[in-house]
Amino acid sequence: LVLRGGRRLADLLNTLFAPSPVVLTPRPVINGRFAFTWTGLSNTTYRVQWKQQLTDSTWNVLTNITASSNSVLFSDAVSQTQRFYQVVQ
Repeated sequence: LVLRGGRRLADLLNTLFAPSPVVLTPRPVINGRFAFTWTGLSNTTYRVQWKQQLTDSTWNVLTNITASSNSVLFSDAVSQTQRFYQVVQ
């Protein structure tokens, strides 16, 4: 099926029903641990990943978290090395 402008129906549906990006909210460092939260969906699994440098070619999987409510919390020990984090569904 083709819609006006040559867009396929599947492309349109993917656009309409694509998951929202995960927005991380930082929390204060407490007892040598930092944390961030995000709004999630209960019973949905999220993968926390990290990189040493943004230019690194791949993300390293740190952990998977299954949300038990609509607010998800992740914490990690503060390390001496730089890390970049992302969360994917």
